[in-house]
Amino acid sequence: MGCMRIRAVWQGSGSRGGLAERAAKAVGGRDFEALRQRRMQAARMFDRGARQVDVARELGVSAQTASRWYRAWCDGGRPALTGAGRAGRPVWSVLGRVSSSLRTDTS
Repeated sequence: MGCMRIRAVWQGSGSRGGLAERAAKAVGGRDFEALRQRRMQAARMFDRGARQVDVARELGVSAQTASRWYRAWCDGGRPALTGAGRAGRPVWSVLGRVSSSLRTDTS
């Protein structure tokens, strides 16, 4: 099935986060496997022809997130939704190595 660009209007209540995400944030971390599984569920729904608004409602995410997942799914299929690995800023030691490798010795 080809990808069609469809605009969906979010008409949900004020809460947009899923239960697992809210629970993980409450203890100060993220459950990356649960987040990956939710994206894979979205991919299965898109495979079956679900609309972005239906994915947003079913999975408890914002319309913007469902739209971002849909574009990624259209561009790269399921592999595009597997995840980006570590979240947040890069580790400082990595930044130091990159910056020192970019410097050139002119002497």
